[in-house]
Amino acid sequence: MVIEKKYFVLSKNILGKGYTIIVPNQGFKYNHDSVYKNNKSRFESNGSAFVSWDKYGIYSSNNGYPKWAENEVSPFSYKKSQFDFFQKINYNHLNARQKENYNFHKAASRFAEYGYNCMWLNDDWQGADFIAVHVSGENFLKVQLKGRFTIDKKYIDKEIWICYVENGVTNLFDHDTVINNITKNIYNSKSWIENGKYTWNKTPIRYNDFIFKI
Repeated sequence: MVIEKKYFVLSKNILGKGYTIIVPNQGFKYNHDSVYKNNKSRFESNGSAFVSWDKYGIYSSNNGYPKWAENEVSPFSYKKSQFDFFQKINYNHLNARQKENYNFHKAASRFAEYGYNCMWLNDDWQGADFIAVHVSGENFLKVQLKGRFTIDKKYIDKEIWICYVENGVTNLFDHDTVINNITKNIYNSKSWIENGKYTWNKTPIRYNDFIFKI
């Protein structure tokens, strides 16, 4: 059996179990019992490793390995296994495309709870990033994925639903319903007039009634 450590160590707790110890960050490996057996005198009374071994039941070296163990130590080149990639990522470290993929899969998992199967579209069909088809076959949604609460003139009258994640919650709203309820200051804003769209860093409370939190 192989176990991984961050430094060279011998321990009474695993003595006699035949473990191979790998130390990837320092690039070496060794058979635990062989090192002990071939250097047993060092762990006996008056041996160089006796005090630590007798008092704590271990002997360790943080940097490299002791010279007397070099015959039992061999180089080790660490190659990542599939399990090494199952580490949670930091969303803020992703690029724009990676964030889009991340948001889609997060949203799709929530849609699944409501019986929707989500399919990503590569051609932005009718303004949608993906479609969500209900298991009943009686309903499907054209969904545009956004990073925040957003409205855009190009989605008007296209039956588009906007989906975005805010504070870990997946939000969904009918774009045209919100358009029909925006305030005059939005209509008169420079962003809406010149750019044809408007976004909010945080969803205004007044629009909560139009949003499904899924």
